[in-house]
Amino acid sequence: MRQSITTKYLGPTNSKGSRIKATARKRSHSFPEQALTSNYGYRSTEEEHCIAAHALAAKLGWSGLWVGGGNVDEDGYVFVNVPGNLTDGEVTHWAAQGAWGMRGRDWFFVEPKAAAE
Repeated sequence: MRQSITTKYLGPTNSKGSRIKATARKRSHSFPEQALTSNYGYRSTEEEHCIAAHALAAKLGWSGLWVGGGNVDEDGYVFVNVPGNLTDGEVTHWAAQGAWGMRGRDWFFVEPKAAAE
């Protein structure tokens, strides 16, 4: 089963500004919960959540196409990895046809890491 990334808005505190927390939830003992918190840069809400999810996917080495949408609690977003071996060029071409909405807001792509030489 593929892993998903959830994002949630964290409001400002006395010592920190607004942030977005991206989390890959624990699904087994071999994969503990992973999280990353990014500062809110005051772009659109969708872009901020997409940026945080993209950063966590890249940190974990999870490549490929990720598509997002609102979650059932309406307090964030869920991003899922689309199966397949698409390249960034193929994804960009397909998205230009209006397939998934806007890059960096509704979806993102993580390039696979190059194999170590």
